[in-house]
Amino acid sequence: MRTKTYMPGFKNSQKMRIILRKNDVSIGMYLTVKDIVFNFATTSAAEAAYEALYYLAQMRRLEKSAGGLVPTGFGRKCGQFDVQLDLV
Repeated sequence: MRTKTYMPGFKNSQKMRIILRKNDVSIGMYLTVKDIVFNFATTSAAEAAYEALYYLAQMRRLEKSAGGLVPTGFGRKCGQFDVQLDLV
């Protein structure tokens, strides 16, 4: 039986680097898409990471359909955190 794709546009095993910054404290991690969806201790960090992942998926989908350069990462404010997300 096939495992559900947690974020359309990415494989569940796609590796990513995520950096969360809040109040001059930064935490960087290497995670898979599945880890980003399920493995955060706090709700606010999980929401920021999921929002960033969703935003990157949408950016990639729109650029691919427009025939432009497909982005591999970005940085933006998501909730309480400044988030940087990159494909590895």
